[in-house]
Amino acid sequence: MDQTSSQQIREFKVSAWKYFDKVYFVYIFLAVCIGALVTFTVPPLVFHMSGLVLFVSGIFYVVAYSKAKAAFMSEFASLIGFSYSPRIDISSVRGKLFSVGYSQKITNVLSGNYKNIPIRIFMYETTVGSGKNSHTYEFTICEATYDSDLPDIKLHAKSFLQNIDWLEFSLDDRSVVLEGDFNKYFSLRVPQGTEVEAYQIFTPDIMEILIEKARGLNFEFCDNHVYTYVPKIISNSKDMLSLLNLVEYLDTVLGKNVSGMKTG
Repeated sequence: MDQTSSQQIREFKVSAWKYFDKVYFVYIFLAVCIGALVTFTVPPLVFHMSGLVLFVSGIFYVVAYSKAKAAFMSEFASLIGFSYSPRIDISSVRGKLFSVGYSQKITNVLSGNYKNIPIRIFMYETTVGSGKNSHTYEFTICEATYDSDLPDIKLHAKSFLQNIDWLEFSLDDRSVVLEGDFNKYFSLRVPQGTEVEAYQIFTPDIMEILIEKARGLNFEFCDNHVYTYVPKIISNSKDMLSLLNLVEYLDTVLGKNVSGMKTG
């Protein structure tokens, strides 16, 4: 991202709440109107009116915020020169996280290129468990694509969601211990025989920036993709810029480290 674009993003100090304010009033107004209509047409429900209004308002809240997030992501895509798509199929992505749970969906997709590296940023949702024990998790994910296949590396932040066990290892996976304090924040697993490549990729400068900027994130190398998993929905320009800055830095440094690397 060049200096001019970065400055434009910094000045783009809006979030999904900007759009939410515009649409939320409409939906709440509709909820009240529906509630009032039910009250006057079905008098016995008058005592349940407060609960009904809350229920309907809750539904409209979800719809309104979904539209607000889409509006934010669409405008942000235009700002950085990326294309926007409201949804893509789950089959278009790889990685362990996308096989966890059910009712998975990918929405609000930003697609573009940075220094000739294709990048997609999108929102991802999956549900795990069942009944009262079910929970829906939301993520913001960045996918960077390289020319060469990479070792199947999984970098798991120890502060990441501990109650969603997506970090599955094969029997051949090996734990790699790196120097310094890196192991306090991350667990690194690689396929047997690719330990050297891991040391080649995770150089001291990479480890330093990951500890400083990404100690709560997960990363996965899958085929020729690198996925950055953020355990929340990013819906404001400040946090989106932080993610872009991190991804851009990693693309620049990792691009040098993995250039021409092949896995056997």
